[in-house]
Amino acid sequence: MLENRGKLILILALFTSSLCFAEYIPSPSLIRKIKRRSPNYLGAIIIDLESKKIIKKLSYKNRRDASESHLFEATHPAASIFKIITSAALLQNKNFTKDEEVEFVGKRTTLYKYQLKERKSKKWVRKTSLIKSFGTSNNVAFGKLAQQYLLPDELLDIAKGFGFGQKLSSRSNVLSYLPFPVDKYHLAEIASGFNREVLISIYHAALLNIPFLSKNHPKNEGTFLDQNTKDDLVSLMEKTVSSGTARKVFRRFYLRHRVSHQMGGKTGTITGGLPFGKRDWFVGFLKNRETGKGVALAVMQINNGRWFSKSTEFAKWIFQDYIRNEKNN
Repeated sequence: MLENRGKLILILALFTSSLCFAEYIPSPSLIRKIKRRSPNYLGAIIIDLESKKIIKKLSYKNRRDASESHLFEATHPAASIFKIITSAALLQNKNFTKDEEVEFVGKRTTLYKYQLKERKSKKWVRKTSLIKSFGTSNNVAFGKLAQQYLLPDELLDIAKGFGFGQKLSSRSNVLSYLPFPVDKYHLAEIASGFNREVLISIYHAALLNIPFLSKNHPKNEGTFLDQNTKDDLVSLMEKTVSSGTARKVFRRFYLRHRVSHQMGGKTGTITGGLPFGKRDWFVGFLKNRETGKGVALAVMQINNGRWFSKSTEFAKWIFQDYIRNEKNN
């Protein structure tokens, strides 16, 4: 009798454990909300951090279900989300830190040749660091840092590790594309994301989170990055949601959950690509600090008119839904 009771307790414990760590399934109310607020086109992919499997694919055109092919085809300019790759290349340099300072002039969102030149006069010159320029998506700072610290081959090698030029899915007929920089200004354009040449799929964009969220192990992704680089990349991504370009949408959510959950992201906007239109990107992750479980995602929308909601808002709704699911299970 006692032996049977012990077996019953063990079975109940295993069942309870499996419930606590059940794979996240987006709620129907979340899906309806995203569909209702989507613009001309919206594509999103949610990936489980542990299994690396796709949890959910979303593809809407004019608030109606659309083909999922655009999720896997690299026809979308990467814009500023390419700063993730540039940051990784910079941080792999042993003499470089995330607090490395760089001077810049003019708007952060432009990239003129005069902005990349060293100035004798310090009038109008401002200073920033890698972590601050990542959070604020400073094109000038990234262009200058790339010119000073990176060779084209170094940037391309890191990009290859992140999946550029690789077949990442059987559904990918158009691979992510990264041109070889032909001169120093071209290198600055590519490194900062200030171009329409670097192309990526929404699925690949979601996978950009995986290399720096995986611990260094021979069987894990991201072994081309050392652990210090990974930790610094997480800090850079956190900067975007805490005080960077996504702060207005994420600030309250970040402050409320930062003790229990690690979160971060990168935004990007650009006009171009196929289908043509103004793109709004958010690539990011949410990770439970205690269990290590979480999600990585990419949200990209195209709009030629009025925005209903930005990609940062869609991402925040998904993160909120994930945490609610955790509490209910």
